[in-house]
Amino acid sequence: MLQDMQLAGLGEPTHESYLRSLRKFAQWLHKSPDVASENDLRRYLLFIKNDQQWEGNSLRVAYSGLKFFYGHTCRREWPSPRTARANAKPLATPMPAAAARSLFPPRAT
Repeated sequence: MLQDMQLAGLGEPTHESYLRSLRKFAQWLHKSPDVASENDLRRYLLFIKNDQQWEGNSLRVAYSGLKFFYGHTCRREWPSPRTARANAKPLATPMPAAAARSLFPPRAT
């Protein structure tokens, strides 16, 4: 997997994150990830989302690392990784410009 990431031009921090994701999956699975079934992957993604309650960014890293492993290293395409989504939090509503200007006193020129 490391060589595949290097060939894909991924950076060192990404290597570490994706390998950590794969290692955690293997620990949870108690066997090598390359022999995992689609159901194993699906159960793991549900486990980290629902039971472990991972935050959105952590879920995305785990999802991306596993997707890379199965899509590039193992050359498998499974529906579960393509349909997994982290809960998106709505963006804050921006403050109107007039209200923002009222927070700061006018500058003396």
